[in-house]
Amino acid sequence: MEEKKFLFSDATEQASRINRFITLGNAIYNVLIFVIVLISALRGFRSIAYTLVLGGIMLAGVVVTVIINIKDKHSKLTKYVVLISMSIVTAMVSYSFNSYYMRFLTGSAFIACILYFDMKFLLLSAASMTIINFACNFIVKATRGYGETSFSDELTASIVVFMMMFVVCYTGMLAKKFNDDSLGKAAHEADVQKVMV
Repeated sequence: MEEKKFLFSDATEQASRINRFITLGNAIYNVLIFVIVLISALRGFRSIAYTLVLGGIMLAGVVVTVIINIKDKHSKLTKYVVLISMSIVTAMVSYSFNSYYMRFLTGSAFIACILYFDMKFLLLSAASMTIINFACNFIVKATRGYGETSFSDELTASIVVFMMMFVVCYTGMLAKKFNDDSLGKAAHEADVQKVMV
């Protein structure tokens, strides 16, 4: 009988797989956001310069994560590069667009980061997305106003982003606890068997 291989029971192999997934997911999110911004620019709502700057930041973030993964597929830097690039994109999009779905789109990118079982990173991501959204609310209100959209609606959108990030963090905490308990139980049962033998 062939021995079953548990490839992803090793933490470094898990990190490698998650890094690939996050890199690909980040690239897809960036393409999606860029297409929305490009359509907006072609319709005259955004300038070509803004679109190119945002596209350059997105491209730089994707290229850096790909290079990191090529050099070290287990690197812990990948998630932080994604966080930094998505934070910049979130700030630019939150300031320039009144469409709520753009905010939810950037925040939802961090759902996949639950797989890292890294609570410090999830909390940092949640804090980053929440602060950026609320800060942009007040900056837009102070500099140009929201026009047809009310400030309270924009503030509500930021609260929804906060709630979404709270759910991501709480889900990550539960997933980590379940994973730790499963590993702890397996280790305990292995120790019991050793004692019995």
